[in-house]
Amino acid sequence: MDPRGKSMKQSYKSNMGNGLVKLCITLLLIQSFLITVPYDNVSAQGSFHPALSDRWGGIQQIAGGRYHSLALTADGEVLAWGLNQGGTTTVPVEAQSSIVSISAGQDHSLALTSGGEVIAWGRGRFGEANVPAEAKSDIVAIAAGNTAFHSLALTSSGKVIAWGSNSYGQSDVPEEAESGVVAIAAGYWHSLALTAAGEVIAWGDGREGKLDVPDEVQGQAVAISAGSDHSLALTASGKVIAWGSNDYGQSSVPKEAESGVIAIAAGEKHSLALKSDGSVIAWGISDGSWEDNEQTVVPETAKSGVIAIAAGYRHSLALKADGMIIAWGDNDDGQTDVPEHVHERVKAKQLAAGKNHSLALTSDGQVLGWGSDLYNRLSIPADLQDVRAIEAGEDFCLALKADGTIVIWGDGSHYAAIPPEVQGQTVAISVGSYHALALQADGTVVAWGRIEGGENDKRLDVPDDLDQVIAVSAGLFHSLALKADGTVVIWGANQWNQLDMPSGLHDVKAISAGHYHSLALKTDGTVVAWGDNTYKQLEVPENLQDVVAISAGRHHSVALKSDGTVVAWGNNTFNQLEVPSNLREVVAISAGTPLTLALQADGAIVGWGDNVSDQLNIPTSDLETIELTDQSGRELELLFDTVQQEYTVLIDNHVTLVNVLATLENAEFAAVYVNGERQSDPAKGVNIPVTDEQTVVTVEVVPYLQESKTYTITLSQEAEPEQVSKPVASPAGGAVPAGTTVTLSTYTNDATIYYTMDGSTPTSSSAEYTAPIEVTGGMTLKAIAVKEGMLDSEVLEEYYTIATIPAPANLTASAADRSVTLKWEAVTGTGSVTYAVYQAEGTSAPVDPANWKLIQSNVSANSYIVTGLTNGTTYAFVVKAITVKGASDFSNVAIATPRAPGGNSGSGGGGGGRVLSNNADLADLQVWVEGKLLKLSPSFASGTTEYTARTEAERIEIVVKEAHSAAKVVWKDKVITDSIQVDLEEGDNTIELTVQAENGTKKTYTLTIYREMPKPNEPVIALTDIAGHWAEDYIMRAVEKGFVSGYPDGTFKPNHPVTRAEFTVMLAGALKLEGDGSALIFTDHDRIGGWAKQAVAQAVQAGIVVGYNDGSFRPNTQITRAEMAVMIARALQLELNANALPGFADDEAIPQWAKGAVEAIRKLGIVDGRGGNRFVPNETATRAEATVMLLRLLDR
Repeated sequence: MDPRGKSMKQSYKSNMGNGLVKLCITLLLIQSFLITVPYDNVSAQGSFHPALSDRWGGIQQIAGGRYHSLALTADGEVLAWGLNQGGTTTVPVEAQSSIVSISAGQDHSLALTSGGEVIAWGRGRFGEANVPAEAKSDIVAIAAGNTAFHSLALTSSGKVIAWGSNSYGQSDVPEEAESGVVAIAAGYWHSLALTAAGEVIAWGDGREGKLDVPDEVQGQAVAISAGSDHSLALTASGKVIAWGSNDYGQSSVPKEAESGVIAIAAGEKHSLALKSDGSVIAWGISDGSWEDNEQTVVPETAKSGVIAIAAGYRHSLALKADGMIIAWGDNDDGQTDVPEHVHERVKAKQLAAGKNHSLALTSDGQVLGWGSDLYNRLSIPADLQDVRAIEAGEDFCLALKADGTIVIWGDGSHYAAIPPEVQGQTVAISVGSYHALALQADGTVVAWGRIEGGENDKRLDVPDDLDQVIAVSAGLFHSLALKADGTVVIWGANQWNQLDMPSGLHDVKAISAGHYHSLALKTDGTVVAWGDNTYKQLEVPENLQDVVAISAGRHHSVALKSDGTVVAWGNNTFNQLEVPSNLREVVAISAGTPLTLALQADGAIVGWGDNVSDQLNIPTSDLETIELTDQSGRELELLFDTVQQEYTVLIDNHVTLVNVLATLENAEFAAVYVNGERQSDPAKGVNIPVTDEQTVVTVEVVPYLQESKTYTITLSQEAEPEQVSKPVASPAGGAVPAGTTVTLSTYTNDATIYYTMDGSTPTSSSAEYTAPIEVTGGMTLKAIAVKEGMLDSEVLEEYYTIATIPAPANLTASAADRSVTLKWEAVTGTGSVTYAVYQAEGTSAPVDPANWKLIQSNVSANSYIVTGLTNGTTYAFVVKAITVKGASDFSNVAIATPRAPGGNSGSGGGGGGRVLSNNADLADLQVWVEGKLLKLSPSFASGTTEYTARTEAERIEIVVKEAHSAAKVVWKDKVITDSIQVDLEEGDNTIELTVQAENGTKKTYTLTIYREMPKPNEPVIALTDIAGHWAEDYIMRAVEKGFVSGYPDGTFKPNHPVTRAEFTVMLAGALKLEGDGSALIFTDHDRIGGWAKQAVAQAVQAGIVVGYNDGSFRPNTQITRAEMAVMIARALQLELNANALPGFADDEAIPQWAKGAVEAIRKLGIVDGRGGNRFVPNETATRAEATVMLLRLLDR
């Protein structure tokens, strides 16, 4: 990269040996014009005073240092911003003009003057700001390096000079870099030089391979750049080659940078390339670490129209063709905050009033004309550009270009051809009626024009010994020259005493020649006049002083004072002396025939005098239309009228980007800026991101020659109401017992639920939910929740079927004395199952199934002994299978008749008496608290004798049922007939129930009830910032559950983003994860705060957290909605469909790794979309969203 921030490819394309010399001659020639010659002396008919305006030219160069940035204006001034460490942004006076190149280092800055001297400022801890004597002249290039503590300079002979830090030999210039070098670059501890032969020389620190120049570079390089530990080279074919450190990918050149590149720049850990199409490519650091400042994330505005690039330490800069600087990356010290005054608008900077026509030169080098086109005076060459001065004669016009060449147009019969010797050597011009003057860079003057014959031709007779001239001015038939010593030389015809210059005239700083009179401005601010006084054009107003510019018209004179006011005298036939009362802050004037023009500080031109040919009708342009379209190409309604300057356009919440296309009435004389960015393509417009509820867009019409006009458009998102919470069904869909009732609810208060059971989409015309819905068969239940003023909820969809539980098979009954043993085949395939046993007297099943008597429930085995029967009585038995999904039908009927041993007719028979029952089992044991059944551990079974339970109640009710009708249950020596009330003390309460069989056999059941003391009521938490928030109820519930809390200031900050560590702690608290968890082996585990480490370890052990591919956890990174969905799905151990379509409007934006999780938790009603049914997976989740999702997880 050369010191101007541009590729050197063109400079050395044909002849690398002398390309540098040619480049330096051109630069010095341009600068000799820009700086040496005062602009208020350029023209007899137009003058400009720089002291009154800082609008000269646009930005020519940019440079990025470690914490600061630099820009160079076209008039040679250095601008600086960012951290003023050691004075790095305090530009010295000597760098505020005459500068041709800049470079920014770590703690210092360099500038190169047009005279070849290096100027340095800043901290300079290692002497890098102490310019050696040999670098104070004959220098053509400089390099400070954004990571460097040393400086480089290149002499016109191709020798490299180095000074500053030399810890690794980076300032020890090798012998091969002492001649033939055409470009230089400074890295952190290494240096590079490019020879005219395309060879790259490297020296200094050799670590990381940054001195190992690849073979494919040698002989092919046209530009170089050095970063911290890597280097770049650009070949003649437009390919970027990198070498050195690649720890952040800074040396991994992307495919698109292997061709078509015209400029390169290397930062600390990143690289930039500028393509020939004006787009910027960036690569390198982008790992989300503390060093990643998004310096490689190229903004949209830097993807077209860029003409130069610069890489700072951790920031990037791009210069656009319209002078706009785009900056991005690290901005901790304001190094990307480009000052507003740097981005200048294209405005008029010079005037030329002719005869019935006028010209203006804009700050970007354009020439504009208006008025009479007689003699083709307005036929400005279409390819004319890069102009530095203009002259409007009566019949022809001249333009001086930055390369010192002159362009002429108009009536060819009134001028002669431009002398060849002036082309490329001219620094100032002036036009009379029929002749022209050219001031040469060596201080001599050349005159040419139409030969009239006689005395009038004397205007062409430049005195032979005339030299050291700094300004020229041509009248009708006479010419003036101002010498560096402040004296004036005059020659030509003298019909009107125009050569009778006052004797002893000296200390002149500006001159201007009219038709037959002349003006001189002295250094003390006074004006001297001589020549024709027919129209009193010589009668300088008394006490006129503090003049800074003068202009002589045909028969009138004009002066500009230091306070920006204008004074005129002489002929007033066409009111050319009537200075407008509203004229303000004038910075330039031009007197013509017979009119006057003035340029104001705001860039507007004001004219007065003769307007016969519209020469006072200053061209301008307003807008014709403003068209707005959103990101989908849909047009937004805007009824544009130039009378109205403020508009409000309503947009819906789906609009994320608006293209603003402003069409000018006349694009030749104005430019359009949208939010400060120039609309360079009249067909494309400017894209404006919509990020807030109200986005303000300014459309500024900037006429080059008139005042600007601004239109303001406020893009106001229509307030989209909140969405009603999606209904929740309990129980959820699936196989359920017949007769199950489904309850619908929604978290949105006062919402109405509508539902269908046939699978159709519900609307507010569907059945309103008022009572639980009974499941009588297979059905698809769909429901929505509706509330006035809110968006309808998403549709709940649940499918229900009747659970089919097989009945126990092959029931058999074996009779014994007063008992029957029942056996049946166990029911399998339904999960946990118990059985209920029923009996009836008789030889067959009762006609009415309701007459079956339940004699035992909760039988865990597939057999049961029925006791307490009457011998000789015939009984019928059936069994049902019971599961969590319901009960089966009855089994087959088994019949049995109990009989006494040895007998066959009841209790008698044989000679023996009746055998007494030894059955001391309980058939059932229940504990009730305030009407609710208390859960026993384990669940009751007649064979189990010890149980426990916990309660906060002070009293319980125990209900017992003996298995044999002749048995009895005793507690504290009292027989329990049905139930007992027991008062509990705090802690363990042991209750022993003794069952005594008919024959006296005893069996004890022990029940231990632990009474817990109720927790004291927690004070009501008053969070100050959730009232009216859509998640208010959720947040309060979560706070009560204890897995979230507010901040010490009493706020909850529901809309604040959540970090990965914070969400993991919330999730672990909600799930009540226990234990120490797994050892943390994340690469950044030391960045996990102590408050979060145990929760993260528990989540790792539970398989909820796995980290990133690079082994990091990134605890302080804000969690995205996609990441949160995956963690919740893992917590629920859901089966995921990798190819799922979650059903959001932006499904395509959901990463593949997250789609299954998003679909799964959406089906469970845990997650909803944002406005427009968008999931926005990559947006950060808020504290409110995280809280709601965790509550819904717990509700499942």
